[in-house]
Formats: sequence, structure tokens, C-alpha cells
Amino acid sequence: MSRAGLGRAIEELLGANQVSLVVLGDGTQSRAVAADLKAALGERLPAIELVNERDSTLEARALYFADHPPRGVWRLLPLSMQTPGEAYDDYAALVLARRYQRFSGQASGGG
Repeated sequence: MSRAGLGRAIEELLGANQVSLVVLGDGTQSRAVAADLKAALGERLPAIELVNERDSTLEARALYFADHPPRGVWRLLPLSMQTPGEAYDDYAALVLARRYQRFSGQASGGG
């Protein structure tokens, strides 16, 4: 998704849900993305928190393979040598959300 598309997607979520916080990974483009969101949404944008995203992709892959274990002959190949057969950005988002909860001391809401 483009950064411009992200602003539209967040705007749609704000219209359909009660959103009080946006969590972003603290990677290379995070500050630029936050600035783009602020410019696009202004006062409608909820608070933005940056979360350490170091190794979040590896953790997301582990979650993906826990939910979708390899089958057949693929079970013989170490997971470190496999790539998920589909996008797993939703698992990366879950990793960042869980990290935010741990950092902020919020209780887990499941998931």
C-alpha cells in the first residue's frame, strides 16, 4: 500500500471504528509515514506510538508458521529456509501491537 493509500485506509477505519491509537514500527520510514498521516488527517488522527520493530519480521514468520505449519515434504525443510506462501503483514502488525501492549503495560485483549 502506498503512503497516500495508507492515509485513506486510516480515514476509512476512523469512520467505521472507534480508533484511539495508531501503532507504527520505528523503522526507516516511520517518521515520514507519521507526518503523512498527520498532514492527511489533521485533528482526526488519533495518537501515534512508535514501537521497536527489530526482528518483528522473524517473529511474524514464526507466528505464521505456527498457524500454517508446513505439510508433506515441506516439513523436512527447516522453517528458517522457507518463506510463507502469502503475505503475512497482518502477523507483523500483531507483533507490533503485542509489543506496544507489553511496553505500555496494557492487558492483552486476546489474539
